[in-house]
Amino acid sequence: MRKSILLLTGIVSLFSFQAISQQVVLIPERTFSRDMGMNTAEREENPNIEGSKYIYENYQQAKLSTHPNILFNVRYNAYNDDIEVQGANNTSYALNKYGGTIIVTMLTGENYINSKYVDDKENIKTGFFEVLNTSGDFFLLKKQTVFVKEKEIAKTTYHKDKPAKYVKSSDEYYVKVNDLTANKIPKKNKEFANLFPQEKEAILSFIKSEKIKLKKEEDLIKVFKHIEKLRKDSK
Repeated sequence: MRKSILLLTGIVSLFSFQAISQQVVLIPERTFSRDMGMNTAEREENPNIEGSKYIYENYQQAKLSTHPNILFNVRYNAYNDDIEVQGANNTSYALNKYGGTIIVTMLTGENYINSKYVDDKENIKTGFFEVLNTSGDFFLLKKQTVFVKEKEIAKTTYHKDKPAKYVKSSDEYYVKVNDLTANKIPKKNKEFANLFPQEKEAILSFIKSEKIKLKKEEDLIKVFKHIEKLRKDSK
């Protein structure tokens, strides 16, 4: 419990920082070390694949929980599931998502955290999620993924081949409890409400009255904010 409280406190403090006049640090190659929690990012690009691996192609300024007093240029590689940090001389590094909790706080407002999670095939993986909401020990997370759609060969001479391209999948939503493994949000209302035993009936009533759809991001955020209110009111 203490660990989860410290994690939540760290997230709140980083998410609420005010942008001040700071110089962005580009990590020089000579200072690269695994002690910094970074690995050399994959740089090879396939010229035969159109599109982008990144949610946003350009780097964005951000703070890292591992270096809270420094600004870095970062971007999320949704194909490799890596947060890349811009280095000097056209280099980049991928944060070590396996070494411990890393909170990435973008000046543009998005916030990412790494976590173990259970995928659709019941495999446990580790990756980065956008944090949409926190309510006590519960975290509402969004998984963004890019995949390669293979090249399509023209069926007739009247058509053209379609090159392979990077395509963004539909976003998926997860719930993380404390510092445990994140699991996909249940699609059924009762299964979702069961995650919050003390507020179960109130949540089901809210979902019904507000016509909540658990597959909609704005509705999920709305539910989590309501759960947070329920908990505050019960104190």
